[in-house]
Amino acid sequence: MSETHRGPVSDARFVPDNSTLVTSGMDGRVKVWDLKTKQERTSYRALNSWGSVEFDKRATRLAAAAGEGFVRVFDFVSGLQLLNLKTPTGYLGRLRFLDSGNVLVCSGYGGLQIWRAPSWEEIVAAETSAAR
Repeated sequence: MSETHRGPVSDARFVPDNSTLVTSGMDGRVKVWDLKTKQERTSYRALNSWGSVEFDKRATRLAAAAGEGFVRVFDFVSGLQLLNLKTPTGYLGRLRFLDSGNVLVCSGYGGLQIWRAPSWEEIVAAETSAAR
């Protein structure tokens, strides 16, 4: 793991079997690292920066919060982007998969959003007073 990120690392998560590490950074990259070989397996780009990253329980989906106010969900096996969830709340602080990966919660500076997978129907969108 010679060069992790050009700038601060925002978040880091181990895949549940501890074979892989995913890091996100202020350099606009999410990087996937093979811990056995210590090599970068793949990376994803954002326009400016990435915040939180999170896996579902089976490590089949990876969610990443971007500084532009959206959440991208990737198929972790193929690396393909599944969808781009726009949030009206601006800066996104944290992501969590709940209910065995069937619910994705996103909290940030301006509020909270919750989606149900795999339809990605929005369940809750709530603004905080900071968003006004």
